[in-house]
Amino acid sequence: MNKLPLAVGVVLLHAAAFAAGAAAQSQDQSENRAERAVDRQPELPSTLAGPSVDPTEPNTLVVYEYNGQLQELGLPPAEAALDLLELDPETGEAVATVIAERALLAEQLITDNFDLFSQSETIEAGGTGLEKGWFFLRVLRVLHPLIERGSLEDEIRPLLPEMTARDFDALLEEYWQAIGQARVDDAKAKGHRVRLRKAVREARRDQLGKEIEMAAERAVESERFAVQYLTKGIELNEFQLHNIQTLINDHMGRTMGEASENDTALLFLGVLAYLDETQRAQMIERIKGVQ
Repeated sequence: MNKLPLAVGVVLLHAAAFAAGAAAQSQDQSENRAERAVDRQPELPSTLAGPSVDPTEPNTLVVYEYNGQLQELGLPPAEAALDLLELDPETGEAVATVIAERALLAEQLITDNFDLFSQSETIEAGGTGLEKGWFFLRVLRVLHPLIERGSLEDEIRPLLPEMTARDFDALLEEYWQAIGQARVDDAKAKGHRVRLRKAVREARRDQLGKEIEMAAERAVESERFAVQYLTKGIELNEFQLHNIQTLINDHMGRTMGEASENDTALLFLGVLAYLDETQRAQMIERIKGVQ
């Protein structure tokens, strides 16, 4: 990871976590009343407590570490489940298109609103209740294009053949129950009580946070993000836009995500060469602000 994206990314990852929590809190507010009614019903015992799943068992997202802790997934659960399914080429292409669209949307929302997200640590640490509430609403507004699409799980399911969709649901339901039980057990160990149904529901909502987190990580690694952020607000003509975009595309094609500090320096020197004196001064000041 090179220096500039790392500097930008430290606060961005924190903001992604805040944004994910904001989205989850919004949905919580609309479900609290129904939850209180459901929680009066007796709770069924869980059959997934503890390290009861064989780590080598095929076709499961539920894998436990040697200490009995549930192993975290490196992907959003809905995306990870696809790796365990047999998809025909047409279905695979349709699903890949949805995943790519959501990924690009999340990355663009982060890039376009980085100035907002960069305030999250300050607001969370020292903001008043009013300031936090206002910031919360602004974050929700920014994330609305992704939130209104619904969960990745719900967007993928209609694209799958009937039998495959059943397997998809079974994999995810097993995983959500295991995650929920792990949260119940963790809360109990700390002297708190959390109902399994609530823990499972919150785990499902957290998949949005995983998408945002991964989009933030990709942005941190991407010189495209750095250039877009550092030139935001600088009026560029069509000639400049075309040539800067060409520089970025050539850079990404040549480095394939493994850019050295020298590669990154050459990219930014190339971008600066297409800017006039005033624009260069603006961009240099912005670079100073994120280092």
